[in-house]
Amino acid sequence: MLLLALLFAAGPPLKAPAALTANVLGPYSASLSWKPPLDALGVEIEARRARKGRWTRLALQPARPAEFVAHALPPGAGLELRARSWNGRGSSDWTKP
Repeated sequence: MLLLALLFAAGPPLKAPAALTANVLGPYSASLSWKPPLDALGVEIEARRARKGRWTRLALQPARPAEFVAHALPPGAGLELRARSWNGRGSSDWTKP
């Protein structure tokens, strides 16, 4: 019960994940990694074609392990990625694409 109270307690704003990086694994997949803030419970990752289109969720998962492999990506699309952390208090701002 105390743990739940701590998770939902007011506190400083949650920080966004740091150092979001992507490495191409093949024509349709990429490996993503990040450094989550200590108080993050999860991370949400989105992608879109460079500077246009709607953001599409790629992942909503626990903050750790801080890695994700995205499959079925459009080939040669020039994708932008962004991420945000979340916990019981809410979500952080998005990282810059």
